[in-house]
Amino acid sequence: MNKNYFQSFLLRTSIPSLYHKVKQKAISQSYLIKMSKKVLKLNIYLYIISLYGIKNNMILNKNNREYFQNWYLKLSKDDKRLGTKRTKQDVEFIKKVLKLPKNSRILDLCCGHGRHSILLAKQYSITGLDINKEALGIFKKNIKNKKFKINLIESDMREIPFKEKFDAVLNMYTSFGYFEKDKDNLKVLKSINKSLKLNGKLILDLRNKRPYHKKVLPKYWMKLKNNYILMENDYNDKKNQEEVKLIIIDNKGRILKTNFFVKSYTVSEIKKLLNKAGFSIIKKYGSTENTDIYTKKSERLIILAEKKRRIN
Repeated sequence: MNKNYFQSFLLRTSIPSLYHKVKQKAISQSYLIKMSKKVLKLNIYLYIISLYGIKNNMILNKNNREYFQNWYLKLSKDDKRLGTKRTKQDVEFIKKVLKLPKNSRILDLCCGHGRHSILLAKQYSITGLDINKEALGIFKKNIKNKKFKINLIESDMREIPFKEKFDAVLNMYTSFGYFEKDKDNLKVLKSINKSLKLNGKLILDLRNKRPYHKKVLPKYWMKLKNNYILMENDYNDKKNQEEVKLIIIDNKGRILKTNFFVKSYTVSEIKKLLNKAGFSIIKKYGSTENTDIYTKKSERLIILAEKKRRIN
């Protein structure tokens, strides 16, 4: 296969991540030919998508509820980035950073199907809270025959139903910033404050705003199990949020659409919100690997904060 032909093929079939590597000469001609065999198998699907597209006038969901209720679990549970190795790394980081004694009470806020909670429950008293009923159902099945118990709550993260109960609250892997109005994101932090004991700790795991938006491609394909997903990322400066549109080709060949948005924060922006909610930042980290210290170029912005005062 001619190299120029394959480059144009990639461009026509909208695989920007691979085409970007071709342009940057990051992959060889032999690799292109090898990859072409895999790509050509998807040709018919990609052709359909290129016709169907993610239209600029696609009707977007006004909030993230539909995405989290119907799609997040389906798309995330097979995501290799959230696999066992990454989860164990996160858990070791949590233990090192919090330095809490055995049986301390921890709330896993937006716990999903419990990938962090189940490992932490061997050492701590864990409560998991999530709005997704299906995820909590999987969580319950996963701990059915375990020796430890985990209290599971189905609730909106703005309305944590506990008062000064926890020694620490975890909010891992970009689970914050999903409300369009910052007053609602602030409400989440205030709800966390009320659930924590005085001087209790919060781990808030966010994307590092500027490095992330420089790195992320505006459009790319990804495969999760039997789903092929086209993601379009558009950063809205006025709203200070990333707007993500998705077209999913499932294993039955159906073409489905959804979207979500998430706020991005710089250190100064998240610091202001935390201060309003009664928190003070203790330390910043750039990843959960080896408790790296945060820099402006870090991929993640992981905040360790402390409840310094009670709020109304």
